[in-house]
Amino acid sequence: MMGYLKRCIHAVAYSLVLRRKPIFVACLVGIAISVFACVFMLIEYLPELKGASIHTAASYFMVILFCAGGAILIKKTENMEGERKRENIYYAYFTAFSLYLTTAAIGLSYADCTYGDSFPLAYFIIMSIIPLLLVHEPIQVFCYELGGAIIISCVLITQADYSYLPCINFFVFAFIISLGSIALYRLSAKTTTEYDAALRSSLTDELTKASNRRDFERQLAYLHHYKGNYVIVISDIDGFKGKNDGEGHLAGDRVLRQYANCLKESFKHVYRYGGDEFAILSKLSPDEVIYRIKQAQQSLAELDISACFGISKVPPLKDAKEYFALADAALLKAKEKGRGQIAIHDGENINQPI
Repeated sequence: MMGYLKRCIHAVAYSLVLRRKPIFVACLVGIAISVFACVFMLIEYLPELKGASIHTAASYFMVILFCAGGAILIKKTENMEGERKRENIYYAYFTAFSLYLTTAAIGLSYADCTYGDSFPLAYFIIMSIIPLLLVHEPIQVFCYELGGAIIISCVLITQADYSYLPCINFFVFAFIISLGSIALYRLSAKTTTEYDAALRSSLTDELTKASNRRDFERQLAYLHHYKGNYVIVISDIDGFKGKNDGEGHLAGDRVLRQYANCLKESFKHVYRYGGDEFAILSKLSPDEVIYRIKQAQQSLAELDISACFGISKVPPLKDAKEYFALADAALLKAKEKGRGQIAIHDGENINQPI
């Protein structure tokens, strides 16, 4: 949790100091005001905790939900590019601030939204953030917000001293916010789709449709923080240069595509590292990886293709580049032994599986 918080603070500081865009400044103000509101309510209702009033319980629930939502957002976006991650964070928390402004625009004072008769609107504001944090489809946002209004209204009408009029306001408010959510989604959907398509294209090898070297190095940097074991595999097609030079580049391209397809049938994450070299990242055990490589070799043999493989197991939280070098050394050892060989580096020695 502290790691996520540090990343969030770093993103805010970077964007505010280096980017200096008005929208980032506005979002930072929104974050500050929203956090202040949560802290204020926590202090305001702390003396009433023993009373166990509905407002007190909702206040604590609101603070927890807000913080949990932030943690979820950062977790969901940790694999994104830095710029897109910041945009997601600011969009979500700026939404919270804008919803407070919406309640003010329809005639509700800050006091009413916080602890007056209209206080439940504040609960609903925070609940509205969750679907935005998780970037749901518009229909999901619409259903979630209306569902939240129904739940809150059903709870509140059980209170003997509560008016039915605010319940009607909840539904109107939910409908307006839902329409706003749909409008915002549609405005951003095209840009997001184009961005995702461009990102996928930049991380995909055009010939084989496997991921490319850039994506492989990107994943290696991310796996440096992974707390589990994983395996790096480097492979090289036997005699590819001779086939490519002797039969032509079209034949060589066909071999590369067939080889990549065979690997993708056995492994989820396959990367074309360069030329006829391919890399694999897997969270499977080394024994399972070797078993799948042998299955792939059987399929490749039917296509008159053979390849050598070098394997290295990476312990948790270790520098993946170091173990990539070990896998590369294992590949060289395998190629020395002949065609279609497999070698595994255990950190000290290079061995061949039985």
